[in-house]
Amino acid sequence: MGKIAVSVCYIVKNEEKTLSVSLDSVQAVADEIVVIDTGSTDKTKTIAQSYGAKIYDYTWQDDFAAARNFALSKVSGDWVIFLDADEYFSEETRKNLGMVIPQQEPSVNLLLIQRQDVDEAGKVMLSLYVPRIFRRKADLRYEGAIHEELRQNGELVTGIVTIPPATLTLIHTGYAGAQGTAKAQRNLKILLQEMAKAKNPGHYYGYLAETYDGLGDRENAMKYAYMDIRRGRQLETYASRSYRLLLVKLSEKKRDYRERQRVAQMALKDYPELPEFHAEYAESLAAGWEYGRAAALLDKAISLGKDYKGLEPTLFDAEMGRLWQKRQAHFLALKKTAAQIRITACVITKNEAKNIGKWLENAQVYADECIVLDTGSTDETCTLAAQGGAKVYSYAWQDDFAAARNEALKYVQGDWIAFLDADEYFDRPAEVRGALAECEHSYSQAEAVRLTICNVDADDGWREISRFCNIRLFRNREYLRYWGRIHENLAHVQDKALTLWEEPELKVMHTGYSTGIIQQKNQRNLALIRKDIAEHGEQDWHYRYLADCCYSLGEYKQAQLYALRAIDSPVKGVGTQSRMYYMVLSCMEALREPQSEQMAFAGAAARLFPQLPDFWAVQGMLLQQNGQYAEGEAYLTKALRLAQHDDGREASAFGDIEALVCARLADCQAHLGKNQEAEENSRRAMELNPYEEEVLAVLCTLRQADSERLIQELEHYFAAAETDILFLCRFCERNGFGRLYAYYSAQLQKRWGKGSSRQEYYELLQAGDWQQLTDKIQTGLAENLDMSMNLLLRLKRKEGKNYREAERQLFDLLPAQIQNCWQSVFQAGRIADWEAYKIIWKYMLRYGDEKQISEYAQRSLTEGKTRQELIEDLLEQEKWQSAFNVLALVPQENADGPFWQALGRCLYHLGEYAAAGEAFAKARQAGQDTLLIKSYEKWLENCS
Repeated sequence: MGKIAVSVCYIVKNEEKTLSVSLDSVQAVADEIVVIDTGSTDKTKTIAQSYGAKIYDYTWQDDFAAARNFALSKVSGDWVIFLDADEYFSEETRKNLGMVIPQQEPSVNLLLIQRQDVDEAGKVMLSLYVPRIFRRKADLRYEGAIHEELRQNGELVTGIVTIPPATLTLIHTGYAGAQGTAKAQRNLKILLQEMAKAKNPGHYYGYLAETYDGLGDRENAMKYAYMDIRRGRQLETYASRSYRLLLVKLSEKKRDYRERQRVAQMALKDYPELPEFHAEYAESLAAGWEYGRAAALLDKAISLGKDYKGLEPTLFDAEMGRLWQKRQAHFLALKKTAAQIRITACVITKNEAKNIGKWLENAQVYADECIVLDTGSTDETCTLAAQGGAKVYSYAWQDDFAAARNEALKYVQGDWIAFLDADEYFDRPAEVRGALAECEHSYSQAEAVRLTICNVDADDGWREISRFCNIRLFRNREYLRYWGRIHENLAHVQDKALTLWEEPELKVMHTGYSTGIIQQKNQRNLALIRKDIAEHGEQDWHYRYLADCCYSLGEYKQAQLYALRAIDSPVKGVGTQSRMYYMVLSCMEALREPQSEQMAFAGAAARLFPQLPDFWAVQGMLLQQNGQYAEGEAYLTKALRLAQHDDGREASAFGDIEALVCARLADCQAHLGKNQEAEENSRRAMELNPYEEEVLAVLCTLRQADSERLIQELEHYFAAAETDILFLCRFCERNGFGRLYAYYSAQLQKRWGKGSSRQEYYELLQAGDWQQLTDKIQTGLAENLDMSMNLLLRLKRKEGKNYREAERQLFDLLPAQIQNCWQSVFQAGRIADWEAYKIIWKYMLRYGDEKQISEYAQRSLTEGKTRQELIEDLLEQEKWQSAFNVLALVPQENADGPFWQALGRCLYHLGEYAAAGEAFAKARQAGQDTLLIKSYEKWLENCS
């Protein structure tokens, strides 16, 4: 066989800074050098000529494939090395070029070379395989205006060989510095143009992912990489690159380990022959503390790598094999440690029969022993615990949670303690041992583990309310004990700082804030805090717990006050301080404080916690409410982006509002004409919580032009059950979706024989019978106001955040005149409309309790005539205590004859006979000599 001729090709424009370095790396093997110049104005051509290159001028057409194919028409060698001017073979491997090409079998057409993209400092940013050396054949030509691919008769090239990086390695400097950014932006522009007109836009997804990654745009890089892998395995050179990009990105943060596992499994399905994807899956399993499975997968990865025969390029080499063996040994050591750790699970109980079974089942997955310290259960808690294998001990409750927990610690035999509440359990209990093994190996000095607590509402579809980090795992050490009567904390008995290991991906689910039990729990907690304050005085650490209790009980003014005090106090919550800021904002919203003030406070909180999504979300929602849709879109988008990357180390309530954030973002985008994005975010909101009315309203608004399509879409989110259809019926009526209401109302009648009481209103509306419709509405309004006032007063007497929300919704339905007066009365404002006051009074008298009636009537003290009318009404209705409460506040200078007569009557019926006689005597002295007084005086004679 004669000497093999090698042609080296370049497409260039103003490459004077890089071309000579590239030419130096190939000059030794080049039989000819062909340079296609597309318009250089610097010394590029002069440099090329100095290396003996053949230079051809070419008019640039925004098409890299066309330029490369033009170059191929000018070469004469047997093999072609086609490089970019900013690529060069490494010093260590360029000497191998002369032997690699001649060694190839006749069936080989293309060599894949590992390229390392480096930054200005020479640091490798990305490694990938690229086709740079190939036979000169008429059927091998480039396709694609940008990120052009070498194809064989339009199909995938056959006869591909991957060259190990130890043999040949390319260095690429093209994306380093400002020039590289400009180049990437240019490429991005061309890619987007090509994709827009392509019959198969999916072909460009992988290139877009790489280009966005080069520009540092992680979100778009991952977006297009996901779009690319959804196409499945493609007949393209190095088709696995999007999987590789995703797996690198997902490995950057521990919190993404479950998604990393999912993507690795998809990669294995598409590329089962690639050893590195088996290794990636192994690493993702180890990140989730599944060490045994991880070690087994590395075995397979090493085996596949040693005898690799696949077409898709692999990164495996001997050095990688040695690294995997070390990782495998590490995983096996972690597995051994996990098996050796002894864990004791502890819990304090009182009447926890409802929860103890779940707690035990969960604990027995990870614990060697379970200890239950019971403080006086009268249900089956102790029996169930003992039957479940727990050691049960009794303890006399002392109104002190820390004391009870410390008592339980006396019985512990394990190395580590998992101390949860009875209404808490590990989300994935099988991970606990592995996590502690990692702690032992990586941070052996740690005394306790700070993990994530997720508060969920078991009565509302397990909706996440909030999350924060706290200690639930700690070593069995005599110096680690609890303090605090309520919301007790683990501490060093000598007041030394604890050495903590942070593991936010280990999650404990807490159902104690569920709607059905939270009120009773908070009333208990509030009583304990007040008892502690009475005994020891008010302390700084009390404020956050008082704020929590008051907020849950719907006492927003008090909650806001205590939250602000907690913020100002020197006692700061570790990883929970943001909760107080969020609580202040929640109270401001509930109290309807000015949006400008809410915006200012949210902005201040966002500056303190810039990586937390919560406060950006609040600002975005306020902007959306104010009609500032462009600004709202920016803030809400940022909130969602931050939520994706939140490391979980600071408390967050974003899970509770995420659906609302997506819905309001969709609303902003709809107003801005971004309909596709609006629909995507609306669907995302519905997937999160379709029963949130505002979320549902946004979807219905976006789809209202096509009722049939909307009904079909709603079937995806709601069951064909009576409860869901009834919910949709009521929602549509409340929110004005008439056509939908008619449809769901008909469904109720057809399936369950339940017609709507207001269906005839809609029939009259559709028929255009305005007079009859008006008559019915007027009658209905009077009835509805009576019912509304009754319900409002009932809600006012209830404690709890949910009652306050219902009260607020009902209040919004009242006429403005009534709303204004109601707010003046119950928020201690000045009453300007006494006519409205009197309208509310008749409902107050009918439906209010003594406390409400007294408080309402007392607001009339400054209006003599109105006050007298109200007192007469109270006496007529025999509301003696309420009337007395009002009379007791009347200034002495206004105490006339009718006043003393009324006071005497009240005192008589309240059993204060002597005082009643004195009041009647004063009435006579004031000239009030009535038959009614004489009657009462006669009755008093018979009273002892």
